[in-house]
Amino acid sequence: MTVSDTVTLRVLGTTFRVAAPPAVVVDLSRLWLASIVPAADDTTDIVPLTTANGGLHEPARSAEELSVRINATALRRVNGLIVHAGVVSAQGRVIAIPGRSGQGKSTVTAACVQQGLGYVSDEALVLDWETGEVQAYPKPLALSAASLRLLELDGAAATDEKTAIAAERLGAVELRPGAVSDIVVISRSDGEATLRGVHRSQAITELMPRCVNHYERPEQAFDLLCDLARSARTWELSYRSPQGAAELITELGRD
Repeated sequence: MTVSDTVTLRVLGTTFRVAAPPAVVVDLSRLWLASIVPAADDTTDIVPLTTANGGLHEPARSAEELSVRINATALRRVNGLIVHAGVVSAQGRVIAIPGRSGQGKSTVTAACVQQGLGYVSDEALVLDWETGEVQAYPKPLALSAASLRLLELDGAAATDEKTAIAAERLGAVELRPGAVSDIVVISRSDGEATLRGVHRSQAITELMPRCVNHYERPEQAFDLLCDLARSARTWELSYRSPQGAAELITELGRD
């Protein structure tokens, strides 16, 4: 008989009850520490996950594989517009760092958290459909071996696989983010990090292609992005090292 432990997580409004071998539950709890909630007696709207084959999926053999399923399910069920972006907070303000996969947003986000900003997400800016409020999404950061070396973190593997890093290993998690105050468009360069203000229209140009589920409510999605561009400052950041980028983003949080 396989011995299992359980842990209950709440991610983007979805509650998961995960049953897995004790070692996997320990690893999963470490990765999702900020999302752990007390077990509920009412299981009506709880998504069960196990390491066993559930029919539609192959067995999940590790906390990392379970995390992939948690992320996919939470994003599919969330009541909000999803924009592909890193998100950090400072003094009740939210700074969004939109970008495509491989552009460096997770690495820059991690460097910002190392320098004292609050972690909201390294993957998605989630805006409530009705209120436009930012929803916290403190998933484990997914960092490549190169990113781990740049951030001076142990655990760099000699493979192309990304490593899941608990947010608490880097710094503080922000569970009640405020409104978006700044949108930072990043690009790599060979020179020192520079930051300059740009027209708000660039925010729309950058955010729209990064939307994941805008097709669900296209008019509402457009209105949310326009409201965001009108209310937030937009910046263009060119950087060589993630630490240099994080220093400039941190300064924005102090303005």
